[in-house]
Amino acid sequence: MERLQEFFDVHKIEKCTYTELSASDGNKRKSLIYSEEKEAYSFDQITRLFFPKIWPSSADAILFKGETRIYLIEFKSGFEREKFDLNKCKCDYKGNVCEDYAELFKRSLDNINRELQANLFQKAAESRWILEKHLLPQICSDEEQIEDIKVYFDIVIDKVKDNPIDAMEEIMDGLAGQARSKEKSSNIYVQMQQSLKKIFCENCFTGKPSFYNKAEVLSKEEFEQKFLKHV
Repeated sequence: MERLQEFFDVHKIEKCTYTELSASDGNKRKSLIYSEEKEAYSFDQITRLFFPKIWPSSADAILFKGETRIYLIEFKSGFEREKFDLNKCKCDYKGNVCEDYAELFKRSLDNINRELQANLFQKAAESRWILEKHLLPQICSDEEQIEDIKVYFDIVIDKVKDNPIDAMEEIMDGLAGQARSKEKSSNIYVQMQQSLKKIFCENCFTGKPSFYNKAEVLSKEEFEQKFLKHV
C-alpha cells in the first residue's frame, strides 16, 4: 500500500479522532468513544469521494495496521435499553398486566433489533465492495498485493458488556407467556456474533473468507483495549 499516503494527500483526507468518527450524526457530545487519538480515517468520507451524488452504506472508520491489515469499524448506538417501567403494561380495565400489549411491545423490540442488525450487515457488505473494488486498486500496486491484505470488520455497540442480557426483552417474553429458546438468546453479543459468522465463513473450494477474515462485536471497553494506545 505504498500509494496510500499519496492518495490521501491528493484528496485531502486526514486522520480523525475516535470522538469524531463515533459521533452520532456529527454530534460529538453523543460520541460512543471519547478519545482525541488520530489513528483512523473516515470511511464515509472516502466512500463519498468515489460516489459524490448517491453513496452506498459504509462503515464509519478505516484503520490501517502495517502493510497487510485493514480494519473497517462501525460504531452503533441503540442497543442499550432504558430501564423499563412495568406500569406501562398494566391494563386500566383488568387492573393487571395486559398480555396482548406485552406481545406487541416484544414484537416491536424484535423489529428494532432486526432493523439495527440488517443495517449493520448492509454496511458490512457494501463497505467490503467499496474497499476491494474502488479504494484498494488506487493504493495498491498490483492484484497480488491486494490478495495479501487481510480485512477485518469490527462493530462497536453501546450495550454494556458486563450486562449483556436485554432485560427488557426477557421481561416482555415472560409477560407474553413465551420462553426464549437457547437459539434466541437475550445476550445481544451472542446474537450478533452468531449472525456475523456468515460474513467471514470460508469458501469450501478456495478456503477464502466470504467477506472478511474476521468480524467481531465489541463493547466500548473492548474497543478501547484493542485500539487505543493509552489504555
